[in-house]
Amino acid sequence: MSPARPDTAALGHPLTHGHRQAQFKTRCRTCPLRGRCTTSTTGRTLTIHPQHALLAAARHNATHPAWQDEYRRWRPPVERSIA
Repeated sequence: MSPARPDTAALGHPLTHGHRQAQFKTRCRTCPLRGRCTTSTTGRTLTIHPQHALLAAARHNATHPAWQDEYRRWRPPVERSIA
């Protein structure tokens, strides 16, 4: 097992609803990009959604022209039906 990189943080135990957190805490003190990342005095905390991989795949699929064509075809009639 390789040692953790100094700019990474392990995901903690699952919280309510399956969310997990990565807390950078002291790693933020010496980071040259801190001002662009967080204003928190205790460091950056990232919350990861339990379905992160599924959501990322869906966002990736939405960039394909075939998906966008299908979306443009069906979105207007569906929105009119709902309205």
